[in-house]
Amino acid sequence: MSEDVATPISALAPRPGALAVRSHQAVSVSGDDATSFLQGQCSQDIALLGENSSAWTFVLEPDGKLGFLVFAVRVGDGYRLLCAEKEVDGLLARLRRFALRVAVIFATTEVTLLFGPERPQELEDAVDLIGLQCGPSLNAWMIDSEHASAGFDVDTVFDPWFTSAWFAHLDFNDACEGMNPFSFGASFIAGSCSFTKGCYTGQELVARVEARGAQAPLQLCAFSASGPVETGLELLRDGVSIGSVERTAIDAASGSTRGFCLVKRSALSPDGFTALAGQTEVSVRMLDAH
Repeated sequence: MSEDVATPISALAPRPGALAVRSHQAVSVSGDDATSFLQGQCSQDIALLGENSSAWTFVLEPDGKLGFLVFAVRVGDGYRLLCAEKEVDGLLARLRRFALRVAVIFATTEVTLLFGPERPQELEDAVDLIGLQCGPSLNAWMIDSEHASAGFDVDTVFDPWFTSAWFAHLDFNDACEGMNPFSFGASFIAGSCSFTKGCYTGQELVARVEARGAQAPLQLCAFSASGPVETGLELLRDGVSIGSVERTAIDAASGSTRGFCLVKRSALSPDGFTALAGQTEVSVRMLDAH
């Protein structure tokens, strides 16, 4: 989980028409066996990704626990695997460990991520990152090389990783090694795991849990509060600990907070519930609830 402190969202909100631009380290996977190799390492059906398409996937450990949460992008010469930047070297090492007698080339590379209300005309070849959209009016794209921000209306203050919490949008910072992938909820599992493509590392546990309809002991939930809430606070209901606050974004104008928390399975309710984080009452909802 991210250790970032709560960030004022009003200070981060993009100006109309502004484009947020940031470089991001990624793992490049190419070669004749790139697709078949990733099919055996990723929970997503990588073979179904068409040119310039993308999808969330888990890279699991053999015991089915989370190794890395990855956003896979299919590009001309292979794939770009986006994860939390602090985990890029670990992901690269993990993939190399399983690359035995395959024609695959690994490298770290720098891509440029862009966020804004509409695609600039200068970026006709940018890849749409549907799964990284932070809301109906904030889209995401990737270009496969460093990009000078000159010539674009760039809001240098706006940081979409923090703002994503305001839009109840998951990103790489909401995952940690050893986490149960089902903590992300059934909807996220359905969009990031294939149960028909064949074997991949960690598949046995994921398939067994999915078949039983079981929930993870801790579930990622979204929350909102009328006052400030700090990351790391314990969640209490009727004086009993039921979870913890993991990531927050504060609206500096109103003082309200939104973000994510981990909640014990026994405390979950599809209708939502209230709890205390410090002295502040928070409203919690499951990510799968509509």
